[in-house]
Amino acid sequence: MHYFKRVDDEIHPVQKATNPAGTGLIKSSCATRTTHLVEVFIMAHAIGGEQARRLMLINYPLICTRDDLSFTARDVQGRMVNWPRNNPGVAADWEKGMTFFDQEVSALAAFDETEAFHAIQFAIMGMGGRCTNLEIGFVQRVAAAAVLGLRAMRNGEADFVAVDREDN
Repeated sequence: MHYFKRVDDEIHPVQKATNPAGTGLIKSSCATRTTHLVEVFIMAHAIGGEQARRLMLINYPLICTRDDLSFTARDVQGRMVNWPRNNPGVAADWEKGMTFFDQEVSALAAFDETEAFHAIQFAIMGMGGRCTNLEIGFVQRVAAAAVLGLRAMRNGEADFVAVDREDN
């Protein structure tokens, strides 16, 4: 189990920004690839002697690496394919593209922001100039998230910096 605790703004502002609502509890591990949902409880901050109370329950797919994303795959040589190839481009794919970002990439970012950064970067590069509803839906959500990020930076939030890792 992974626990996240709310901390004082002055002591650990980065941790607070990561989990501003309070305490979260992830009820599963990312040790194995699974398709079940993870429940995250967002708890209200306990004031004085009061008990913390649950504010909301968020269900999202257990996604810990780019391999866990439904829109990625490995080719026969084991290389990562970062975006679906030979997509026929049907109307229903618009929603599907938005869901890739809203649910899967968001869940990955909650676990590993650098991995989510790479998922977005390589998915867009993997689109290879294709412009079907799948790509449009995904890119629309990326653009909206980018605008929110720019707004946050204007309000003093630090830029996101990907962590270099040798294990990739």
